[in-house]
Amino acid sequence: MYQSQRPASLLNFLSLSTLLLFLPFTFFLKTTAVLAQQNYDVETKLLASDGAANEQFGNSAAIEGNYSIIGKPGDNGGIGAAYIFQFDGNNWIEKQKLTPIDGALSYGFGNGSISMSGNNVLIGAVGYNNNAGSAYIFSYNGSSWIEKQKLTAI
Repeated sequence: MYQSQRPASLLNFLSLSTLLLFLPFTFFLKTTAVLAQQNYDVETKLLASDGAANEQFGNSAAIEGNYSIIGKPGDNGGIGAAYIFQFDGNNWIEKQKLTPIDGALSYGFGNGSISMSGNNVLIGAVGYNNNAGSAYIFSYNGSSWIEKQKLTAI
């Protein structure tokens, strides 16, 4: 006899989990920790220091360790930007605003595709070259994030 089982929540398996919740113009980082069988919820609202209406902050995001990167493709006339935040143990602090060196209007840098791995981030720019798109790799050098390479289709 087949008996269906309700799938277990990911939170059942992790003592600390981080969930990204996206809303237009804001980015919420929700961390749930289970300590001594008690649940503690902390919710932090992250905003770009130079944010304005219709810039789509929070359109894309990635998190790794104590770093988070959040896209804002509507920044500066649609060139776009991405923001690096670092968790200092108590708060998420905006550390750096990333923009493409060759950015142009309607690039959409940070629109929908951001990935973070160790000291590297990959940020998409869907509007590059009449929407053919591109991706930029930035690397952390110990003090700041530096654009290293631009990837495009052949």
